Amino acid sequence: MKNKITVLAIMVGLLALVSGCALYKSERQYDQGEWKGWAGGEEVARTKQDKLALAKLQATPVQTLVTNGVSQGYLGVIANMSTYRRLLFKYIGPETGIEYLGPGQQIEKYLLPGQYQGEIFYGGEKVGWLTFKSEPVVKTFFGRQVHWMFFSEW
Repeated sequence: MKNKITVLAIMVGLLALVSGCALYKSERQYDQGEWKGWAGGEEVARTKQDKLALAKLQATPVQTLVTNGVSQGYLGVIANMSTYRRLLFKYIGPETGIEYLGPGQQIEKYLLPGQYQGEIFYGGEKVGWLTFKSEPVVKTFFGRQVHWMFFSEW
């Protein structure tokens, strides 16, 4: 019985060695390469990538509005990029709204997180549409830091 356990332990050790698995126990040991728990090369790389992504996300300044303890959503912009047309911007998602903007006019709004379908109308006729997402990720819109944007192309 003792021989079977020894053979089994050797087989498991060889399998771990051949498969490239490593052992780590704590984050410090992980960072220093002192392995104490099971992990393959892919898992180690994915864990490092996840830690970097989380650090980057935590360092990103989230712009949100809180009224009476309730979040009103993430800051974004609706922009009429036309130089001569007044356009109607309609958005549907977790929130629904309509904005009528003159040529070159832009407004900032806070929208709840989620996927939105935006439609642009000129003279009662749909002239464009855009899908956008209100989320913690920061984007740049003509030098402004926003979390979402809905704009006309002309």
